[in-house]
Amino acid sequence: MSAVSAPRPGSLDPAETAAPRGVTDLVRGRRYTAWSLWFVNLSFGLMQLVLADPHTEPQRMLALSALTIITTALACALVSRVIREMAQVTAPGGVLRPLPIALMVSAIATWAIGASSSVVAWNWALTLTVATGMVLCLVPVAARFWVFLGSVVLLVGIFALGAVIAGRPVDVRATLSDITLLILLSMGLVLLPLTYASLIWSLRVLERMDRARRMASDLAIARERLRFATDLHDIQGHNLQVIALKSELAERLLERDPAAAAAELSAIRTISRAALEDTRAVVNNYRTVTVAVEARGAASVLASAGIDCTVSITDAAIPADIGTVLALAIREATTNLLRHAHPTRAAITLAEAGGGFLLTVENDGATGRRQENAGTGLAGLGERAAAIGGTVTGERQNGTFTLTVRVPGSISSAREQS
Repeated sequence: MSAVSAPRPGSLDPAETAAPRGVTDLVRGRRYTAWSLWFVNLSFGLMQLVLADPHTEPQRMLALSALTIITTALACALVSRVIREMAQVTAPGGVLRPLPIALMVSAIATWAIGASSSVVAWNWALTLTVATGMVLCLVPVAARFWVFLGSVVLLVGIFALGAVIAGRPVDVRATLSDITLLILLSMGLVLLPLTYASLIWSLRVLERMDRARRMASDLAIARERLRFATDLHDIQGHNLQVIALKSELAERLLERDPAAAAAELSAIRTISRAALEDTRAVVNNYRTVTVAVEARGAASVLASAGIDCTVSITDAAIPADIGTVLALAIREATTNLLRHAHPTRAAITLAEAGGGFLLTVENDGATGRRQENAGTGLAGLGERAAAIGGTVTGERQNGTFTLTVRVPGSISSAREQS
């Protein structure tokens, strides 16, 4: 396992450096969405001018053409804001801002002038539907239906008001039988809002996928840090406890048995070097823990503390991953025993059981105190065992504490059980 450092402020995070394609897709998605919105805005603005009645009064035609150009330009200018708000985690900022308001006023004025003409001119309503589509991109999903309904009311209401102003009779049957009108209405009221909504929905999905990818990267970093911290705790907690124990023993032996004290000091130096090598190995992912070595080391340490320890280890072949968990369980149990208990006897037993392995570490010095803090020690050991389908339990009975670790015989069988 290698240590993972935090990304520097302002630098690319590991997700960006590891998956440049995802970032490129997001940038391309924003760019293509902007281009699509500009294309739709310009297309419907041009269509409105192309479908204009050539018999319209010159002054009215000039005003309508100018308003159409202004409305189309405002809609295109609003595209960058739409794309920018799509990239934000917060909800859209709404439409009560100068640019969206100017867009709606210009679109309504265009349709009002067109509807008050002496002849029916439904094409001048296209910029109103364009403005509605842009507003749909700026409001929350729950408000989009009401925006759409409001645009329909405006469309019909302005048409009726224009007919009254122009003194134009309204023949509902003839109006509904006009094929051109039905095409324009279907494009303006159905196709256009759906076009805007689908474009923004696609970009929003892409934005969410990118945020999910970044979150997954952050979780992977946090998980790696937690795993590294657990390994470091397992190694250094044990070694430091042994060093403290041997230092106390050497201090007591210094006056009455200098030779024994010197031997303990020599052992402390050896353990310190081993701890340094273990730490380096964890950082460089070279460390391999075996059950037999860990059991012998635990028995030696407990014997130095004046604790009678018996060891019984099965001769069966133990997979490396499972052996690592069992070895760490022995180390953690030994550390807890020295730190929290005052036993005179301990026993470490590893045997085959039910197609897997059963490890028990027992001592007769159990206390009523809680032996571990949450997230470290036995809790971390439980997480390791659970990762391979195993369990960790602790039981106190009549002054004896027994740590039991059950693991399957292989990683594949653990996966089948899960």
